[in-house]
Amino acid sequence: MRCDLVDEPNDTLVSLVKFGIGMSACLSAVEIASSAFLHVWNGEIFIAISGLSGIVVDVFVGRKT
Repeated sequence: MRCDLVDEPNDTLVSLVKFGIGMSACLSAVEIASSAFLHVWNGEIFIAISGLSGIVVDVFVGRKT
């Protein structure tokens, strides 16, 4: 038995996930630049990256339930 029913995601949800992924990429670039040029590990940026990654993963998991 085959079911071709597809649940389309909400446009707001898609926009928020794209924003979260983009911000994680930007913060990762800032952390890499800080480590490469200043030779300093910035814990606050790492915490922000971890938080955003957690939010994006939670959105995906919450969407499936």
